[in-house]
Amino acid sequence: MAPKKDLLTRVMDENIKKISKKNERSSTIKEGKVAEQYFTYLEKHQSELQKDKVSVMMQVGSFYEVYGYIKPNGDKVGNIWKLAEEADLAVSPKKMLVFNNPENQLYMAGVKEEICK
Repeated sequence: MAPKKDLLTRVMDENIKKISKKNERSSTIKEGKVAEQYFTYLEKHQSELQKDKVSVMMQVGSFYEVYGYIKPNGDKVGNIWKLAEEADLAVSPKKMLVFNNPENQLYMAGVKEEICK
């Protein structure tokens, strides 16, 4: 169990430094737009680092969250499933419209902010 927590701590430490400040994003972003913003950050950092295995944990309220979605054709977007497996996190469906396609199935995993302190 300890190695999984170490991995989670390492991943969070690396990625928290790479995301924008908590209050940088507009407070008017609608709930579904938070997930879309997440995928923008994820693609940006994966591209900059030229690594597909980069994960981003985005602070949303008092949680650090990671998202993924499954397209109607079954393709998975994001690496939430691998991160959740490695860090022993539960993945849950989230009922949100993402990318204006009601057939996209959004998933999220996260940890409370105080776990990261």
